[in-house]
Amino acid sequence: MAVRKKKILLLASHLRKWDDDYFALIMKTLVSSRDYIVEFLPIHTMFADKRIIEKIKSMRIRIIDLRNQGGDAKGINRIEEIIGSGYDIIFFENYYTAKYYLPYVLEYSPQSVTVVYNDKSHYLAYLKLSGSASSSAFYSMLTTGIESARNLEIPIYNYTDMLIFKDEDWLPAVLDEAPFVPFVRFPLLRGRKNEREAERKIKAVFSGLRKRKKPVKKKGVSLALIENGLPVSHFYDIHRGSSRIPNIKETREYRSVNGGTGAELINEAMKNCSSEYLFIIGSNYYIPKETLKKLMFCMGTHPDIAVSVPIADLSSVVPPHYSNRENFSIFMKKHSAANFGEWEDLKYISFPCFIICNRIRERLGILDERFKTVETALLDYSLRMFQAGYRIKMMKEAFVYDDLIFSGSVIPGGSNHHVCGKADRDKYLLLEKWGKKSAVFLESLDEKKAAASPQGIEDHGGTAGE
Repeated sequence: MAVRKKKILLLASHLRKWDDDYFALIMKTLVSSRDYIVEFLPIHTMFADKRIIEKIKSMRIRIIDLRNQGGDAKGINRIEEIIGSGYDIIFFENYYTAKYYLPYVLEYSPQSVTVVYNDKSHYLAYLKLSGSASSSAFYSMLTTGIESARNLEIPIYNYTDMLIFKDEDWLPAVLDEAPFVPFVRFPLLRGRKNEREAERKIKAVFSGLRKRKKPVKKKGVSLALIENGLPVSHFYDIHRGSSRIPNIKETREYRSVNGGTGAELINEAMKNCSSEYLFIIGSNYYIPKETLKKLMFCMGTHPDIAVSVPIADLSSVVPPHYSNRENFSIFMKKHSAANFGEWEDLKYISFPCFIICNRIRERLGILDERFKTVETALLDYSLRMFQAGYRIKMMKEAFVYDDLIFSGSVIPGGSNHHVCGKADRDKYLLLEKWGKKSAVFLESLDEKKAAASPQGIEDHGGTAGE
């Protein structure tokens, strides 16, 4: 009985990669094993090189030609169609290609095993230079840029099933930042004996490829609905009940009574939560159905991530209202693809919409209720998290719609006023507690608020229950 050959789709942006001896050896080994059918989809034909094209054809690899597809839109539709046509393995030749096309794989071919090959990286330059370069302004600028690029690269790896590296000294940095991602480390090619060993390793790796269990925790999530600028009933109206958000174990409402502060409401939610995760959400936010799933994925990728936050402020971009389902759906698809893998380290939590895990609450306790505005209480809590070695991640592809920012209206029964006296008092208290360490945070918080607040609304977040 004939054994079905596995289909491999190689997605590549730079055809010159085929001049890399190791990459070419991987392709040659897969084709010669007769266990695989390899097809090659070159994304950018501007990098086409006739010599390399002939080299690929000589390996009996079919090249899928995207030219003359009738424009960008039809070209993307064709890529979606190709990706969804039943490949067992989808192989990206570098991080950059994976960054832009993994979203299509996750949507149109979720059953495919994904592999990312890496031969060069910003890490390598960073680590080699760090031992010998001077502390010049140029070196400082260079290393800062390299480190920023590295931080962009890491989240993408968390979506993949396998990473392939050459034997380089920057690999430990990857493992520290993506601890749950399987990887294989190949030695550099030095002689025919070394090459034969590499071929055996390639065959063993690809024959053993499996979909890995992604770090999305399936355990319970409690939703704490905090009155924030708009009444709790508004949240239920726009979501048509709490069941609109999937994977919620329980929902509890926290309303301001007798002048209770936002910090007190969040603390009450923390005390009442029996689940592993608590999703704290203000009544002014609309939550698209994939947002919670994305935030949970981020939470599970590294043990030091204490809080995961969606993006709510898009600066100059005004999204369509969620009541216009068709336009909002189109916007969300474009937004998610454009911000895929964009995870930003935040200095502080600035608005009541985030997920926090129970072990953090158990270690750090609850918010300091001496602060009367929720934004200052959250800022204080953020400083406590950093002091304990934890991190806050904003997942930009996870978007929430803030009715106070984009609608600019207040529904009777909610609170949406800025209590200047209490805010000023909180700033003095924070400075007294943390000293100069908190001054930078306060300054950036004020700048962000001034830029984001719409005309006619002095404060759209952080005054929950005031």
